Parts: sequence; C-alpha cells; structure tokens
Amino acid sequence: MAGLSPGLARAVALGSLVVGLGCEEVGRVGVDRETHLAAPDVSGTGSAPGCLSDSECAKRFDPIAEPCMVAVCVQLSSGAGECMKSARPPGLACGAAIDMGSCTGNVCDGKGVCLAGPVPDGVPCGAVTACGAKLCTDGACKDWPGPNCDDANPCTTDGCDPFSGCTHANNDLACDDGNACTEGDVCSGGACAGKNVCSCAVKSDCLAEMKDECGNQFACIDKKCVMQPGTALDCSKIPVLPCQVALCDPSTGSCTVDPAPNDAPCEDGNPCTGGDYCSGGLCSKGNQKLCTEACTNGQDDDLDGKTDCLDEECDGKACDDGDPGTSTEKCVTGTCKVPA
Repeated sequence: MAGLSPGLARAVALGSLVVGLGCEEVGRVGVDRETHLAAPDVSGTGSAPGCLSDSECAKRFDPIAEPCMVAVCVQLSSGAGECMKSARPPGLACGAAIDMGSCTGNVCDGKGVCLAGPVPDGVPCGAVTACGAKLCTDGACKDWPGPNCDDANPCTTDGCDPFSGCTHANNDLACDDGNACTEGDVCSGGACAGKNVCSCAVKSDCLAEMKDECGNQFACIDKKCVMQPGTALDCSKIPVLPCQVALCDPSTGSCTVDPAPNDAPCEDGNPCTGGDYCSGGLCSKGNQKLCTEACTNGQDDDLDGKTDCLDEECDGKACDDGDPGTSTEKCVTGTCKVPA
C-alpha cells in the first residue's frame, strides 16, 4: 500500500493471508515459484503425475500432516504441469489457534515447519488500516503507529483515511505568511497570503520615489517611503573660480564644475567697477564706476591704470603741478598746467 512503512505493509499483507483463507488459497498466495520446495511425488506413489491446476494437487496433499506446506501445480519448461510443495508464509496459524491477545500459538516458520511459541513480529493481532495497526512485537500485541501526516502547512488540515492514508484538506484559517508588509493573512487554496500594506520593505524599494540622484534621499520607515530632509547632495563647498558653478549631475549624483550662465553676476576683483557679469565662463568688468580719480595726489584712485591728469576723467579739473608759485593749474589733455 502506498504511504505505508515496510513493517506496516508487511503486516497488511500477512493479515490478508491469516484471515479468511483456507490452506489452498493461502498456499497459492504465498508460493514463491522460484524457490519452492519440490516434491515430485506428493501422492506418495513414487510417481510425479501431471496437473492442470492447484486444486488437483491439493487433492493429493495432506494438509493435516504438513500444515505449513501447500501443494501447487507448477508449469515446467516442457509445458507440462507438475505438483510440488511450497512452504507457507511465516506467522500463519498451524494446529492450535493463535491467541492474538498474547501473540502465542502454533505458527508456520516460513520454512515449512509448524512451531509452538511466540508469533513472529509483524503478524497482525488486531485491526490493520492505512493509519496504523496492532501487530505482534516481542511476543505481545502492540500498537504500530501509522504514517506521520503532518505536512507542516498551516493552510491544510491533516488527517488519515483508514483506506487511503494521509489526507491534506485546504482550510481558510488565519495564518502568517512571514511578510511584514502584509496584514489580514488568511489561508486560501492551501497557501497563506495577505493584503499588501507597504510601499516599501527595504530602502531600495524607495528608489522610484526619488526624482533624481541629487535630491533628498528617501528611507523606508514603518513600511512607508519617507523623504529625509537635508540629504540632498550639496555642491556649494566645491572650490570654483568666478563664473564657474559646482552643480550636481542628476544622472550620476556627483558634483561637476561648469561655466556659469552668461550675464550671471560676478566679481572681477576690482572694487571700482560695478555690475560685473559672466561671459563665456569669465568675469567681465561692469559699466558701473564706483571710484573717482582725485587728480591731485599722484595716485590711481579709480584703479583704471591712469593717474591724475593722465586719466581723461581729470580733464578740466584742478591739479597740482608741484610748483608752489602756481595755484590755478588744471588738467589739459593729460598735462597739469596753468591755462593760457
């Protein structure tokens, strides 16, 4: 029987021989035609008469004299039938009835001899089903456990059918599918499943929430993707020259240095110019003049590279030619002099 242990399968087979079978039927079931005990003359006449059926041989055989043997008709290679004797299976009753309560009595030893004593282990001494049996064991009738029907599936109700063995019926019980992102888990069709209540289980599940690699990062907190403020990539501390900017590349999530947009404000380093602007990645001087040339101190006050009267800004303005005898001098075409 499928699903039975070797001991229990043997017990079921032996039980079918012990219960309800006469000598002829038992012998027919138990004969091993390869290892039978040959007896050319079962009738004791000195000849080996042919046969066509086991029943013919049974008429010539004395089962009382040899209760643990049986006569059968064996087909020879020549095509003729010949009566031969074979040992009955071990554990079959012979002579006095077996006391199943104590598992003692006269039983066949499997070699054709009827012996008094304990019934061989494995002989049924009570009910035999696919779910268990009572078997003779060490001279006593003991329960023989059936198969382990636990399939370790919480979504099946395990049982045992006496005829077919283990059964596993699907149930609709509450269960746990082991997934932290599901709730209301219940059995269906032999499997456990629940409703997904998570947008994430691990941080990598939140990648779709990020617009690019430069923005604020997301973390999986309490099964939800939550933005983490202050986690955006900051490129402001990257050293750059005027009219250069450090920006985050959204495709790589790294900082790169690029030219600033044209006309972006910048500082050319000259305090006397205003409105400086970027052009082609360089800072150009603006058209706002923030300083005035004094024209009298010999210095380049507006930082345009020209001093006093050499600066066109000083034309017509008072200057100092260094002569203490003059006082009305003015800048005239780059020279400090007294006007004519």
